[in-house]
Amino acid sequence: MAMLGERTLPRITRTAGRYVNGRWVDGEEAETTFRASIQPAKKDDYDQLQALAEGRRVESAIRIYTRTELVVAGDSAQNGDFVVHRGDRYLVTAGSDWNVGMRGVDHYRYLAVRQKPTAEEGS
Repeated sequence: MAMLGERTLPRITRTAGRYVNGRWVDGEEAETTFRASIQPAKKDDYDQLQALAEGRRVESAIRIYTRTELVVAGDSAQNGDFVVHRGDRYLVTAGSDWNVGMRGVDHYRYLAVRQKPTAEEGS
């Protein structure tokens, strides 16, 4: 059974990062696809993300509903997965497991924050 609005999306995973000469270097990126339903974030989601964002301003966020387990930023040395939605990269910053043992209902819900392009990627 498919989730409402579910479609195939790009997912960018990273290998573990490391320090090189005292500077943090993110791991290598690899793009795959996964199935998910993307919904706009709610006001309460923004309140939660502002508390997690370590002083950064959250301008755009989405909810991701999927049966695929994603890597959440801060949970490992991989720094979190990116999901590409409408041409923008969103960093997965929070998640919850909604797997309750009911076939067709089990899923994960994630919150992801839009990332601004770096100087290397252009604006």
